[in-house]
Amino acid sequence: MRRTRALALLSGLLLLITWPVIPQIGQAIWSDPAGEAAAHLWGHHAALAGEGPLWIHSQALGFPSGQAFPLIDPGSLPVVGLGWALGGPALAHNLLALTGVALAGLAGWRWAARIGAPPLPAAAFAMASPPLLSASATGMTEHYLVAVCALQLELAARASRRPLGGTAALAAGVLALCPALGPYNGLWAALLNLGLLAHRAALRGPAGWAPALRLIGINALGLLLALPVVLGALADRLGMSGGAQQRGLPPVELLPETFRGGMQRGADLLDLLLPFPLTGGAAPAPHSAYLGGGVLLLALLAVARRPALRGAAAGVGVCLALSLGAWVQLGGLPVGGHEDPLQGPVGLLTSAWPALGRISRWGRAAALAALALAPLAAAGLPRARDARALLTTVLLIDLVALSPLPWPARLAPLPAVPAAVLAPLPAARPAVFTWPPSTTGAPPPGRWRDETALAQLIHGHPVGGTIMNGPMSPEVERAFARLQRALPAGADLRPSLRPLAEAGFGRLWIDLGRVHLPPESRAALAACLGPPVEESPLALVWELAPRGCLAPPLPVQNNVIDANLNHTTRP
Repeated sequence: MRRTRALALLSGLLLLITWPVIPQIGQAIWSDPAGEAAAHLWGHHAALAGEGPLWIHSQALGFPSGQAFPLIDPGSLPVVGLGWALGGPALAHNLLALTGVALAGLAGWRWAARIGAPPLPAAAFAMASPPLLSASATGMTEHYLVAVCALQLELAARASRRPLGGTAALAAGVLALCPALGPYNGLWAALLNLGLLAHRAALRGPAGWAPALRLIGINALGLLLALPVVLGALADRLGMSGGAQQRGLPPVELLPETFRGGMQRGADLLDLLLPFPLTGGAAPAPHSAYLGGGVLLLALLAVARRPALRGAAAGVGVCLALSLGAWVQLGGLPVGGHEDPLQGPVGLLTSAWPALGRISRWGRAAALAALALAPLAAAGLPRARDARALLTTVLLIDLVALSPLPWPARLAPLPAVPAAVLAPLPAARPAVFTWPPSTTGAPPPGRWRDETALAQLIHGHPVGGTIMNGPMSPEVERAFARLQRALPAGADLRPSLRPLAEAGFGRLWIDLGRVHLPPESRAALAACLGPPVEESPLALVWELAPRGCLAPPLPVQNNVIDANLNHTTRP
């Protein structure tokens, strides 16, 4: 009965802190549209369609050559696939994000029970932690399920105290899952397990070496199971996420206006420690490493009362030190000034081992610190039930309302796709050419980054654009460049449009919210293609029909146009 009541309370808390995600779970995406949710969601869909899971190569983007890139978190596919089957792309993404919050609650509960703290408040603090909730705003899905690392550590700690069996096998399996949920999760799991191993090995006698040997066996089995994903990450994904060309210390960041809410390599000291009203910053903040002042004070109180918790407190300290990144920042500026900035622990390590410069998002370690603080803070709560409930409520308000994260949570609707784009296309020309071809970069306010890919999931036709600044097919890139040059000149557009149709594009969709198309350019397109099949203030859609752009241009016109484009003359 008590567990049923606790589950009901946590379910209500999940609904409250993520409001209004659950009521709109299938209609809008819980993410900032300027983040990477569209690109990650497209990668998940491609993998579910059989074009993965470790490496995606699909003709649906970059048509007709296609685009290839690694899938950074193939371990998320079961949850994403369930959501997609039940309700489409928005439900798939939101289910993954909500699963991450629920798993954080489970991790807080398990660790609280392990150290003798009240499980319900610990689960609540973990679920409401801003470093965890802000992951959904960035759209970087490899950060959503970071709580699996904390759950794996609890399983490993439990398995190390008993003969090897089912718990040990489960701990090894979950450890193998961590790198499949993202390279950073693999790194966090490795560091956490090394810390636990060092703690066990430091104990004297059989009480130390026997658990340490069991942990070595668990980690060896987990690494063996994870080997395919780990090798793939070392070969491809780590190079993309941190940049294969990046080595050594990163440049110092100067972010006085967005030190709260902006995406930076390390957590800012003020963002970690102070409520948002005391500092201000980026009000529409999509990201934060705020841990909650009340949670920190309660955790310190618990450690002062119970020296046995000092090991867990040391783990929190290590996570916080890593979260600072290479340079210590205060209010968006480096401590010590730009000329002589203070290096954080990561900076000192990178100076000794330049390959660590490939790892760029050390600030994500703040989520691990928050998960570890949750049970410690619960251990510092008063024993009286009413006082505990009141203080827990106050701390939850601090985490949810006084962090830079917006509440209610921000939802972004799926992009609108014109009805003419949704219509079927002939097999000989199955693709849609979108203008602009790709939308990676800073989008207009309220518009999606990589909207081309997200819209492609809705209309289902291949497109010439790509995600994450990937290259277009060479023939398509040349044809589009010619089209851009020919339109303002009022030249015959057939030499520009014909290669698109020949490459397999049956439809042209111009997004007027991103492209300014003068009346004379619109008239030139209509002269070549006829009237648009759909016209609105936000979109123009044409069919690339044989009677229009496929009709061969006159030889003289072709020579004149080519001469203008190439700035040369022909005999």
